[in-house]
Amino acid sequence: MLAGPGTEAIPRFARISSMRVLVHDSAQQPPQVKNAAATLLDEFAAACPDWLFATDREMRLIYASERLTELAGRGPLNGERLDRACGAAARSRGLRELQTCMAQHRPVEQVELPVRLAGGLRHWQINAKPVFDGSGEFTGYRGFGRDVTAQRRTAQHLIRAKEEAERASSGKSHFLAMVSHELRTPLNAIIGFAEILADEREGPVGNPAYRDYAGNIRDSSRHLAALIGDVIEFARAERAEIKLFEQPVDPVELLETCVKMCRPEARSKNVAIDQLVEVGSVELVGDLTRLKQVVVNLLCNAVKFTPPEGRVEVRLSRGRGGTLEFLITDTGIGIERRHLRRIFQPFVQGDAGIARRFGGIGLGLAIARKLARLHGGDVSILSKPGAGTTVRFWLPRSRVRANSE
Repeated sequence: MLAGPGTEAIPRFARISSMRVLVHDSAQQPPQVKNAAATLLDEFAAACPDWLFATDREMRLIYASERLTELAGRGPLNGERLDRACGAAARSRGLRELQTCMAQHRPVEQVELPVRLAGGLRHWQINAKPVFDGSGEFTGYRGFGRDVTAQRRTAQHLIRAKEEAERASSGKSHFLAMVSHELRTPLNAIIGFAEILADEREGPVGNPAYRDYAGNIRDSSRHLAALIGDVIEFARAERAEIKLFEQPVDPVELLETCVKMCRPEARSKNVAIDQLVEVGSVELVGDLTRLKQVVVNLLCNAVKFTPPEGRVEVRLSRGRGGTLEFLITDTGIGIERRHLRRIFQPFVQGDAGIARRFGGIGLGLAIARKLARLHGGDVSILSKPGAGTTVRFWLPRSRVRANSE
């Protein structure tokens, strides 16, 4: 073991059986003990994939295990400077770091050293501790080195794979946004003309069935436009193109507006929406449009998955630590536990049957969470099949302040 200034006598390297091994200056060890120590060190050095070394105060090797000799591909290295014996590449950052540590007698910790050997460029990692004698005077270094070329290549492959995946993801998002924009323009024209026909603005269409058909075209086109809008919004969020326009927001007014927007769909399904306000006079600081988008997405989702005669409750309250929370509870179909882990993934709904029965492409929750996190908050879900779902949308205390009015 290594020792510092003021400690008991430390080990030094002594010649035993044509190699250097550690012995204590203060111990008069019998020959059989010395031979056992030499054998133990010899066997350890031979079995270890790392190489062991020790230097004097001038950084010259006074011991190098056979492993270093094999890797260096040349004869005995004793007496050579450590950096030269390793074949360290000149002017490399690793070499400068190693030389600086040793010049200042500091520990060398995981310094990566590029080395040029007969087999080509390799990378070694050096770890060493400075050694001091009983009077505190520096006497050299002891440590070990290992070949980390394979680990370095693996790390580089992982980095390249990550970069390629990010480029592919960015390309996918760009494609979705571009295609969605191209679809939206003709779709707006379809919606406009369908509304003219359904409302008979240019005169009677004759057969009432045609008016109904035009209404169906209008409603289906609006639904498709909403889906395309979700795709565009998701693509923008994926590409980090959404910027928040911060302003004071009345959370009670925000809640009432969102409930009004969702009531028509709730009435069509005979689903009741209750709203409860349990906060005093406070205001939020955030992007009104994005906050409204989160609450409407969550409310409409609750209505969508709640059967007729069901109920949805949205509660505005303060949470632990001063957060502001929107709690949306429904009496809907619920979500199985195995699906909760991936419910916020884009294009995911509980199972294939959910998509067939209720429609949608599974972007509402993914978008809601991204927008909530842009505000420093989050969205979480508690649910049980057949017992309904509770969605918690919270915003941090830093965005809540007392209303000045």
